[in-house]
Amino acid sequence: MTNDISGLSKPTAAARLVLSPGDPDYVPADLRKLVERLTDFGLLGTRWKGHRFLVGKRFMQEIVFVGCSPFLRVDPRDDLDFCHIEIPEPTVEPLFYRGPQCGGPRCPECRTPLGEALPDGFHCDVCNKSFSAHACLWRPGRTVHARFLISIWNIHKGDARPTEGLLQMLETFSGMPWKIGFL
Repeated sequence: MTNDISGLSKPTAAARLVLSPGDPDYVPADLRKLVERLTDFGLLGTRWKGHRFLVGKRFMQEIVFVGCSPFLRVDPRDDLDFCHIEIPEPTVEPLFYRGPQCGGPRCPECRTPLGEALPDGFHCDVCNKSFSAHACLWRPGRTVHARFLISIWNIHKGDARPTEGLLQMLETFSGMPWKIGFL
């Protein structure tokens, strides 16, 4: 069993909307081309620091917010407490990420709540089987298992969603559907 619970020990404090490919092993063949495509699409603005970007000119058209007048800080701040987009280098293996509001996992066989994580996943005392973290049942949309993801920081669950156009562009680029998560 692969140790894929590295994200369990460090749930993120800041909220983020995460877009991840349907296949956890997928990585873009050319990350620069994806960044160029997202910039041309208007989601990404200028590169700010490392793998972080300011929001692009069409960000508010491609990320749909609930409510008629959302307050969204987009001016760069060193404390990272503003809306920006992060596109880090892919990892070698899929990692398991969870948000602070994901709750505890359930057994994928019998749906029994599982206890604390073991070094290599979780064990169900009812089924007497062990499962990797990503195989367990979690709150929908609150965990991600991937080698590659796009994080839109300081967006909370229920505040916003990507448009179908953005998801379709990512699907066309990668050849597969993308998932939406909130961590």
